[in-house]
Order: sequence, then structure tokens, then C-alpha cells
Amino acid sequence: MSNFTDRKERMDYNDLVKKIKFLSESKPSGRTPLSCIFLSQFDMKQGNIIVWSMQSKNSTINLSGIEFKSLPSGIHEVACDVVNFIIPKADDQLISDKSFCYGVAYYKQNGQDIAKNTEHIDRSKVKMYSLGIIIDPEEFNKGTSIHPKSEQNKDILNNLQADRYIRCNDYLDSLQILLAEWFKVGNFDDFSIFENFFNECSGQEIDEGVSNKKKQNVKRKHMIEHFPFWVKKLGPLIFPLWKSSILNERILIIKPIDCNFEKCNALAYSLSLISQLFADNSLGQKNNIIPLFTIGVNDIDYLQKLRKDTRGLLNYVACTSDEIMSYKTELYDKMLVLPVNFMSETCELLPKFITNKGVEVKATPHEYEIYDNLLNGIFDEKLTNDQKASFSKLTEPVTWYQYIVDGLYLWVTAGFIKASYRQNVLTDFSIYSSYSYVNLKDDKFAIVLNVLKYFHLKTVTLRNNISTLIESANGSSNTDSVVLAPADLLKMDLDCFSEQDLKFVHELILRWYQKDMEVNNGEYLKAIC
Repeated sequence: MSNFTDRKERMDYNDLVKKIKFLSESKPSGRTPLSCIFLSQFDMKQGNIIVWSMQSKNSTINLSGIEFKSLPSGIHEVACDVVNFIIPKADDQLISDKSFCYGVAYYKQNGQDIAKNTEHIDRSKVKMYSLGIIIDPEEFNKGTSIHPKSEQNKDILNNLQADRYIRCNDYLDSLQILLAEWFKVGNFDDFSIFENFFNECSGQEIDEGVSNKKKQNVKRKHMIEHFPFWVKKLGPLIFPLWKSSILNERILIIKPIDCNFEKCNALAYSLSLISQLFADNSLGQKNNIIPLFTIGVNDIDYLQKLRKDTRGLLNYVACTSDEIMSYKTELYDKMLVLPVNFMSETCELLPKFITNKGVEVKATPHEYEIYDNLLNGIFDEKLTNDQKASFSKLTEPVTWYQYIVDGLYLWVTAGFIKASYRQNVLTDFSIYSSYSYVNLKDDKFAIVLNVLKYFHLKTVTLRNNISTLIESANGSSNTDSVVLAPADLLKMDLDCFSEQDLKFVHELILRWYQKDMEVNNGEYLKAIC
């Protein structure tokens, strides 16, 4: 077993900036060559169909079902959207995160524009299309001609593989402009504009001078820039999601029709990123999940095969608008259900985080207090009364034991002294507001890095404290199990009264070190004094 006391394992949170600094820089001039481009349509009579496609000479991508990936259920309700997805490589026997090609499609329809000018819509004039591309991320590292910065960023990309999942998004601005121009011309049988673009971007030497013409005047957020939105929107429920990511569980996000795919895919990507913040090669595939982005009923057979072929070692996070997927409990460990109208600021309905056994998972009281401090320390915001009322419904009730202890401290000290578990909540968030990021001109992106840095530090703190317990167990007579006291949970920034957090640590120890765990309840006084 590796020694977790060395600097490599006890990562400083400042290393996070080195790992993802490239996200804040301007995009590299080189892009991964296109393997495929396609145009799919929702036809009023035929349903979803592939209208046109082109592939590179050496491409073996199977486009079967791509019309459903690029036009998922419910997308016809919006004027435009962005859909990320994966395509399995047909020739890969050993399934890993390198066994997929990644794609993105830009969807657009003219129904809303027609409705503005007439009371009665002629359905024959309504056009719904998705223009998409597919890339093989492995092409990214085949030469410096593709990516001039690949050598200097090689160590970064090796440590943080999340970048491979969204390299296709480098073409997203171009897809948006191309589809808009095609709609404007109105000749829906002429695909030459797409063909020319593919020819420019599918070779080993991409003509960036030509392809960049299709990127002007479009400013789109990087996927990770949506993460602060989700932290604020989900409230303290972000912590159970964090724990699920660290446990390498399969997470399914059920989105309502009115919630766009772009933001839901960004949440999937962010959760995957969280699970990789302290990547350790010695743990192999046990400590990260991959984003499958948008999935649907057509992916059920493949997901079942994925589970079987990888023996549960390669898990994922994905989103879907097909409600029937929620009944396929063998395909996920936990499910985040977003309510209708969730993106609206006036939405009073709350999300639910549910296990595949139907048990709702809520934040612990400790996590509720942490969230309050996080919002104030990083976002410089305070919870409103309405938010407090809503988020309290996403939080477990205080245990009777904690209720009694809090009452005793209030009575004995007249409220001047708090129990140690209360003091532990007061994280010094000043390090996030005062930290200076080099070459960061965008304050909003600094907030993104601060949020990631917080979860990075939280994860490393958890990891280091568990490794200390493991080292102690290895020095004892009973090396098959680890003894955990409630006070140890405080050191991990967890809830010392929570059965949920005890189970969480137990599962981590089983997954990472294949050891059992015993709880020493006799040391509860250390946690409350």
C-alpha cells in the first residue's frame, strides 16, 4: 500500500489551480480532428431521422440511434439547446473511459419564430434539426500539430482526464453559426455548407484560419462555469451528490422538459470532475466516474452491457428526459429528480435524491450549516428566509442525541460556548476570497475555481484522515478492520451524529482498502466536548 503521508498523496489545495488553470485560458488554436458530422431532424410524420452525415475515411463510428441521442425526448419544447453524448467504439473489447467517442449537437427549431407572426402555425413549415459532430479524444494526443500546447499540458491532462470528455465542445460555436446560416438560406436539401466545414476540420492538419470564421461573435460558457449555478440551485443537496461521486456510484439525473440539456450535461460533467480531483493511479478506476451526458431508452441495452463487462468498476453519471429510465433501477445507484419549472427563480418544488431502493437521501444538519457558510464565504450571499425554509426540507432532522446536547450547552453556558461539532462548522472561507489566481481576468471564473477548490480540499481532508485510520489499523493486531470514533468524523468534516455519514465512511473504506469498519461509540464524548 502506498504511503499517504508523502506530499504527492497529501495534495495541497493550491495544486487544483495548476490542474485546471488551462480551463480559464483561451482555447488552443488546435482542435481534435472531426471523425463525423451529421444532421438529424424531427419530422412530423417520420419522427427522428438522420438526414445527412459524413465520416472520415478511417472512421468506424456506428451512427445507429444517433437521431435519438441528438434529438432526445422533450427537446422540441425549446427553441434551441445543446446536447452532449457518447458513442461506444465498436472495436473495443476492454471497456474503459477511452472506449468512447464523444459528441455534441446543436439543436434549433423555427416554431417559436413562426408563432410570433401568426396565430395559426402551419406544421409543414416547422423545422427541427440538430447539427452534431463526433470526435475520438485519442486523436488529440497524436501529435503537436493538432494541439501545440499538448506537451506542456501533458501532465495536467494525464492527472485530470475530464478535459477529454468535452473536447468536442470546441466546435460548438461553429455548429451554432452553421445551423443558423443554413436556416437563413432556407434550402433544406443543400448540405454543402456542412460538407465544406467537415472537410476543413477532419484532417490531421486543421485549417484553423478557415474554421475559426465560424466562431465569431459567439460567447458560450465552459461547462464547468455552470457548476456554481448548481451549487446554489441544489442547496445542501450538493453534499450527498459529492459523497455519491466520491463513492463512484452510478448517478442518473432525471430532467423535466423545461430544463435544458446543456445545463444538465454540465452538472454531469461537474460531478465527474469532483470525483477526479485527487486521482490516484494505485486505485485504478475505483475513484472516478465518467460522464455519459445524455442517455435515453435506446441506451438501456448498452448500459446493461457496460455494467457486465466492467464488473461495476466503470461507473457513470448521466442525464435523461425519459422518465421510464427511473424504473430501470438496475442502471443506477442513486437518482437526482429535478422538478418541473426547476430553473425558474419562483419554483417552489424541490429536487429529490433517491437510491435505487426508493429511499430519499437528504443532507445532514452539519452539511446544512456548512452550506450556509459556503454560500456566504464564496458567493458573498446569505440564505434568504425562503431558501432556509426550502433547504431545511432537503435536510435530515437533528437527532435526539444532538438535540439534547445542544440544549445542555445552551443551558449550562447560556449560549456563550458551543459544542466542538458546532465549532468545526466554522470553516475559514477567507482563503477563498483572498486567494489570488494568476492570469484570471474573469471574477466569475475565480468563483468557479473557488468552488472546485473547496470540494477538492474537502475531498483531500477526507482521504487523508481515512488513510491515517488505515495506517493505525495496519499497526494493530486486527488488520482486517478499522476502528472509527465519532470524533474521527469531525476531523473528516462530516456529521458525527449521522448514520448516513458513518455508512459513507464505511463504504469508502471497503471500496478503497477492502477493510471492514467498527464504530467505537464509547468515545462519543470527544465529539461533543
